[in-house]
Amino acid sequence: MRIDQVLKNLKGYIYSEFGTASEYARSKGFSKAYISAVLTGKREPNDSILMDIGVAKVKTTNYTKATNNG
Repeated sequence: MRIDQVLKNLKGYIYSEFGTASEYARSKGFSKAYISAVLTGKREPNDSILMDIGVAKVKTTNYTKATNNG
């Protein structure tokens, strides 16, 4: 799932369950500025927010062949 899909799901959850982002922030103990930054993609949602919509962040490691510059 990409971040744009996560944010779409989060916005839907917030507005259906709380009515406004401000009410969500107040009820969950976040600042309105933080929730605004999350919803606009300026900050990543923390694990608590992700859990509200049933999502977990998974980090992966990729490897690539190194070049030998001699």
